[in-house]
Amino acid sequence: MDTFKEQLVRKLPDKTDNIKKLVILILACVVAVFCFLFFIRTSFSIFGVLFAGGAIYLGYYLITNTMVEYEYILTNGELDVDKIVAQRSRKRLATLKLASILDFGEVVSSLDTSTTQTIIDATANNPEMKNYYLKLNHSTLGSTILLFSPTDEMLELVKNCLPRNLR
Repeated sequence: MDTFKEQLVRKLPDKTDNIKKLVILILACVVAVFCFLFFIRTSFSIFGVLFAGGAIYLGYYLITNTMVEYEYILTNGELDVDKIVAQRSRKRLATLKLASILDFGEVVSSLDTSTTQTIIDATANNPEMKNYYLKLNHSTLGSTILLFSPTDEMLELVKNCLPRNLR
């Protein structure tokens, strides 16, 4: 039986994201005003306008980079996890074969991790959603823990692909 399911999870901004946005906004405005005022007194005033516009655009670009979504794609026992930044760039974080999972469960406050493990955090940062983890030995990433926030339907499909002792 073929299995295919996609789920898109929007990461809610946390305190650090909000602080980054505020700092970027303030810096972009200060640089834009400085460029405009510095070049307006010279014969190169058009450059002041261009640099100010560039600073505002750069600030906008950096602020929108804090908008992150994760996409989970389950296809016949393989779970692909993608990170989508501002709906303009996509990066594959990992492809996991669910048959080779070593441990699976709901995330509790004291998750056993070591410093040699690769941790992929693809959670929604939403207190209303439950977070789960998958531990495995990945071929390129080594000992890996995936943290993710599946819906109930996605969770059931993932559980069906796991080894019998973990279901």
